[in-house]
Amino acid sequence: MSFLPCVFRFHEGGRSEHILNSLPMNITFNALREIKHQLPTGSIGLISKRLNTTEQAIRNYFGATKYEDGNYVGIHIEPGPEGGIGHLEDTAILELAKKIIAHAAKN
Repeated sequence: MSFLPCVFRFHEGGRSEHILNSLPMNITFNALREIKHQLPTGSIGLISKRLNTTEQAIRNYFGATKYEDGNYVGIHIEPGPEGGIGHLEDTAILELAKKIIAHAAKN
């Protein structure tokens, strides 16, 4: 399995710290895709390296559907408004993506 079994908190300078699993959350599929589209070029690779998983697992987390080698991504989409409701079992990828977007906006 190439998805994270735990959550990490990332700090400026690339230092990371292991924390307990984050709480699951729900997000609309459209909102998740909007976050993905705001990521600067190269962010998928950066997230995958920081979280020790594959780039394809990160893409699948944000809505791609190319599942090779059983890449589990920690999201389940149910039919609903705005593209459906995604249940995120672990928000580490989402939290890191938001930090990258915020950092890019400052520069």
